[in-house]
Amino acid sequence: MIRFIKKYYSTLLCLLLVGFVIAKKKPIWLNSYKQKGADFNSVVVTNLNGNTEKLPQLGKNAVYIFWATWCKPCHLQLNMFKKSVESGELSGNSIIAVNLGEPVEVVRSFQKKQSYPFKVVMTPPGVAWHHFNVMVTPTIAYVSKSGKINEFSSGLSPLAVFQSKKFLKY
Repeated sequence: MIRFIKKYYSTLLCLLLVGFVIAKKKPIWLNSYKQKGADFNSVVVTNLNGNTEKLPQLGKNAVYIFWATWCKPCHLQLNMFKKSVESGELSGNSIIAVNLGEPVEVVRSFQKKQSYPFKVVMTPPGVAWHHFNVMVTPTIAYVSKSGKINEFSSGLSPLAVFQSKKFLKY
């Protein structure tokens, strides 16, 4: 038995690590799967001018990116969308970045530095985490014009722009 463990130590360690990662990610993957086809719950958000508006914006397909200023993967994801909008691959009118309850001043300052060419709104603290079942940031919800979630993706997605173009029919 000891000889077996010594001989296959690295393989066993890798298998344990993979098992641990799968066990940790399973709730996130299941949540993403469960969201497909569900209604995108209506919520009142605040824009950077301090005005309130209601989401989702019915009547058009839209991509909602849930993010936070402290989240480095969110910065990468938002910058992918920024480049795609600036290059004309996507329209900024169909992309809404939903901040997860940070103070208006923090988000406004961040947006001033980044100049995202799409709408940035904020939810009250804790609302998006529970209201939309956001478990990690960034999370992207692809919402149809009827308000149904077509796709729900948690974590940094290198294919998000491609998926968005396909979903928004670009």
